[in-house]
Amino acid sequence: MKEIVWSETGLEQFEAAFDYLAERNWTAAERLRTQVRDTLDLLARRPTGRPGQEAGTFEKIVQKTS
Repeated sequence: MKEIVWSETGLEQFEAAFDYLAERNWTAAERLRTQVRDTLDLLARRPTGRPGQEAGTFEKIVQKTS
């Protein structure tokens, strides 16, 4: 299994989005966190998606999120 490595900016953006949503709807925020975690697990097992900005990286859309 590959290792998932967040960029500092990416992790900060995700945490900010989670915090914003959690203030308004905790259940939706938890659902988002679960969907992101599940997508990352899939990406670690099978690196598919579009090529990332850095060589050897991939980006994957988290389904059912806006």
